[in-house]
Amino acid sequence: MTMDTNVQARGYAPPPPPVSSGARTRNIILIGAGLLLAAGGGFLSGRATAPDSTTSVAAPSGGTTIVTAVVGGSSTTVADANADLLSQALALHQAGNIADATKLYDEILAKDPRNKYALFNLGQIAHTAKQYDVAIEKYNAALAVDPQFPSALYNGGLAYASKGDRTNAVTLLTKLIGLQPENAAGLYNLGTVLIADGKTDEGTKYLEKAYTIDPSLKPKS
Repeated sequence: MTMDTNVQARGYAPPPPPVSSGARTRNIILIGAGLLLAAGGGFLSGRATAPDSTTSVAAPSGGTTIVTAVVGGSSTTVADANADLLSQALALHQAGNIADATKLYDEILAKDPRNKYALFNLGQIAHTAKQYDVAIEKYNAALAVDPQFPSALYNGGLAYASKGDRTNAVTLLTKLIGLQPENAAGLYNLGTVLIADGKTDEGTKYLEKAYTIDPSLKPKS
């Protein structure tokens, strides 16, 4: 099985909307880049939802899907002013105005250097541009704030794999699966990386589990 390293980054990660002090959940939106499956394998560019989310899906091939995930109240608290800026930045990001979105993300980080959403989204911008070193730096910064940030674990794993750094790719994807054992996209990519690293038996187990969860991932014979 060969790996397709032409991988697009997944998802934007905006902040949750303001909630009352007693609320237990917040909503975030993750927008995926669709599936990228090579004939004999390859990477899957899907999405990992939050650890306690009720949804865990991959976008249809070539499509862009909006997924609303529920995350626990332990998420990073974002000041209202930064939340407004993040909403503005996200709108620009989604519209393809990357330059202005980047300026706003940088503005947010100047005030709040530990804002994991701005860090992740800057990583996604670099990842999409195949600037993997920059993407990894931003994803790792987001993970330094929240080591259990699934989107950063997923995209970080793909960014490392695209560089040929399978050791770190396996590390991040394994952490993701520890949080989300039923994440088909994560299982698929972890299996793919392990097989490329010569660990065929172990990798195949992950692929088979991914196929069980989502049969559409299995290559057609």
